[in-house]
Amino acid sequence: MPKDFFAERRRVVLIVLFVVALLLRGAAVFALEPQDIATYSESGAIARNLVEGRGYTFDFFGTRAENPLRSFLPPLFPALIALCLQLPDPARALGLIQAGLSAVTVVLVYLTAETLARSARVGALAAAGAAVYPVFVVMCAYPPSLTLDTFLLIAFLLCVVVLAERMTWRWAAATGFALGVTLLARPMLVGFLPLVLLWLWLRSGSGAKRVLQIGAVVVLCAALPVLPWVVRATLIHGRPVFVSTNGGFVFWNGNNPFTTGSGHEVYTARVAEYLGVPPDPQLPDVMEMRPYPLPPEVQAQLGALDELEMDRMLYRAGFQFIREQPRRWLELAATKLLAFWGFRSNIGASYAASWAAYYKTVYLALLLVAGVGMALSLRHWRQWGVVYALFGYYTLFYVVFHVQTRYRWEIEPYLLVFAALAVSSCMRRGYDIQKHDFDRRRPAAGSEEPGDAAGGR
Repeated sequence: MPKDFFAERRRVVLIVLFVVALLLRGAAVFALEPQDIATYSESGAIARNLVEGRGYTFDFFGTRAENPLRSFLPPLFPALIALCLQLPDPARALGLIQAGLSAVTVVLVYLTAETLARSARVGALAAAGAAVYPVFVVMCAYPPSLTLDTFLLIAFLLCVVVLAERMTWRWAAATGFALGVTLLARPMLVGFLPLVLLWLWLRSGSGAKRVLQIGAVVVLCAALPVLPWVVRATLIHGRPVFVSTNGGFVFWNGNNPFTTGSGHEVYTARVAEYLGVPPDPQLPDVMEMRPYPLPPEVQAQLGALDELEMDRMLYRAGFQFIREQPRRWLELAATKLLAFWGFRSNIGASYAASWAAYYKTVYLALLLVAGVGMALSLRHWRQWGVVYALFGYYTLFYVVFHVQTRYRWEIEPYLLVFAALAVSSCMRRGYDIQKHDFDRRRPAAGSEEPGDAAGGR
């Protein structure tokens, strides 16, 4: 295979992959049953309140109707849903917007893989995988924020890898702005910035002073999109607030005596014991509870409790569980780790059994090939270090908080990049072997095979 096969056709490859991705996602949006996006999630509930004139508020699953939360979730996805709720077919409108974002994400996967691997072939293979990957196709038709979060994350990471190549003020500003917008959807990524700066220092070869200067520009530009929302929340609550107030609730969800470590799912018998009620033998071993059980001290004053104080009390309750039951917490952390990189034990209850089995097969195949690619990348660990750091950060964060499959889906594009690296290496090796065999069969210089002299070949 010629070295520049994909590079020579770069524009054509990108256009074809974008169109294929868009058509597949558009087909999914119209083929799958539309969801009620105003009731599907907390973001939908906030969006409905916005559209109906009740402001950016959330009644906390119906428990705080008289004193709703006003900064519970980051604002980007609720704002997108609110926009779609004002259109004739809200579910399809959101699906088509997500289809477009996901198709653009495929192009960003190409550019990120090409820059990291310095290979157009790896970029094309990774983007081809992203274009047809069932999760990314199907989830466009559903209301979770996965599609938006995946798009924002890879846009930010692409800026980071380009910044490492160029280390200019312009790319530092672009990286910071991309981070700021991403923080309005995923505020937890603020903790990833120090790892990015450390990688820039290792990768770029620039001195510490230069990296700190670049980092200062990144931070300042990241503040631009975040600051208005932070100021709003601070004025409302009279105290500094960083983007959202749901951290304590999410932490409690993943760190209590009855949690499975995944979302609103609980062990039925354990939650009955915690609530002091007799268990119902007709219920399944694991069930989803909304509203989610809260600590007694929070539940007793839930309707009137200050939003920030409630957030802190839920953090304290989670830490109290860890202190009082360290062994149980370690077991829970191990469960969450396996769930993050494998499968949640209750995945079949949340999705159709046939779909879950199909997804498991596809994901395990991807994980196997990506593992080979990651092993190959270790020879150039400085080049790939930012992706290792992203995997590590996501893993640690969600093991500490709680795990849902869609959280890992946000970083599965980078598994596709590693898988593309493995496939590209196999293709390169196959071509080299074929070329070597062909060269061995060629006659030595100055020799003739029958027919050469007569022009028979």
